Formats: sequence, structure tokens, C-alpha cells
Amino acid sequence: MKKVAISIIAPNKEVIYPQTLEAVMNLDTTGLSYTILVICDNMEGVVGDANLCYCLSQARKFVLENNYDYLLNIESDVVPPRYALKQLLETINTIKCHAVTALVPERPSKVGTDRFIVEMEWNGNPNARENIKKLAPFELQGHGGLACVLIKREVLEKLDFKHVFPCDFTFWGMFHEAGFKLYCDPRVICGHVDRDGRVIRGKDYVYEYWINKVNENVKAGRAWFYGLPYKWWWGMSAEEFKEKLKDHLDLGKYREYEWYIYE
Repeated sequence: MKKVAISIIAPNKEVIYPQTLEAVMNLDTTGLSYTILVICDNMEGVVGDANLCYCLSQARKFVLENNYDYLLNIESDVVPPRYALKQLLETINTIKCHAVTALVPERPSKVGTDRFIVEMEWNGNPNARENIKKLAPFELQGHGGLACVLIKREVLEKLDFKHVFPCDFTFWGMFHEAGFKLYCDPRVICGHVDRDGRVIRGKDYVYEYWINKVNENVKAGRAWFYGLPYKWWWGMSAEEFKEKLKDHLDLGKYREYEWYIYE
């Protein structure tokens, strides 16, 4: 039985969001031995995001001392889908890579966009947007973020998380230098809690996006369904579509990922 340590990291307990805790407690862990670690700590003299790697160092130590096979790290404002852990495990073992990250959006209040972290220019993955659209795992040559990532034990045996800023850039730089392979699975789409409480690219957020799209189509004199993915809505009125869409946004039930990866 595979052993997975699931860490929720934060610089202090005040920024651990209930949406994150609920989602982590709801992860499908069938057939796995697992422990959930909630680590919120500050290293003296270390500020900002470097403290996240201080917390991750403690998670790493737990994995190594207790003979765990994987570390799934989830930052304290990230909301993974129920199937996230199982899907990431399947990918890391099928691809034979050393780490695999989920899709996590940026927060508009922080960087002015809800694009996904792996496709931001500063992360050095120039073909990420094109690869996301293919909805199949793809290799990252740059940074993957640490928001929702599964890492094999063998990586942690060789690398620690340096308590420097930016800690994620530093870690992924060491990771690639050591010859490890990092992939992204765009089928694992997480929400990200923004400062106003909205879960960016969460179910309600995505629902609002597509309802606005339909309303814009009608206002512009286009067919209400112009630009929509999938075809299950054929023959429906706009109102019928709006009524049924929220159910189809349940990724665990329908896996209709295209609703979530709009540009």
C-alpha cells in the first residue's frame, strides 16, 4: 500500500482557508495509507514566501523519517477536486516522472489575471497554454509552483527546500539541475481562494463566467451558444442550458474540463 503525506502549508493559521481544509478532508484516498499534516510556522529571520519552504522542509522531514512514498503539498488557499490525489498518482506512475503539478489559477487581486500559474511568463513554460488545451499530461521545463504538487520520495532524499525568496523558483531550479522530470496534469484543476473570498476557477466562478458569455452572445445578436464547448446542450434554450450547466461543472461526475480552461 502506497503511503502519502498530505501537507497543508501556511505562514500562520489565520490564512488556512476552510475551503482548503474541507477539500483536503474530502480527497479520495481509497486504498492508500495517508497522513494529513497542517504546518503553519515561521522561521526566525525568514520572511515572506521563504517561510513556505521552511514549512515544506518539515513536511519533507516527516516523509523521510516515516518512510512515506510521496508528498502531496497543497497551499492553504488552494481547493483541489476530490479526485486530485488519485489522478496525480496515476500520472506520476504512468509517465514515470518525479513530480506532477495540478492546474492552479493565479489570483486576480494579486497579479490581475486568473490564468494558470504554469502558463505565466515568469515560470518559463512557453508552450503551457497550448498543452493545457490538449488535456493530457505535459512536461514542464520551467517552474511548476508549489500550490498543489505531488513529489516522489526519491526527490526529497536528494533535495531540501531552501528558506530563500523565491523559494519555489529555487526548488524547481535545483530539481531540474538534478535531472528530475516535472509534469503538469491539466485534468486536475484546483480553485484558488482570492482575497475577496471568491474561489477562482471554482465551480461557482466558472458558472458565472459562462453565464456571462451566454448573455454577451445574446446582447451582441449572436446565437446564445456561440463559443461553448461540448454538445450536450444542443436543442436547449439558453435558460435550459443555464439550469443544467452547474451540474455539468461537477468534474468528479462529468470530467468536462474544457469549461474550466477557458482563456
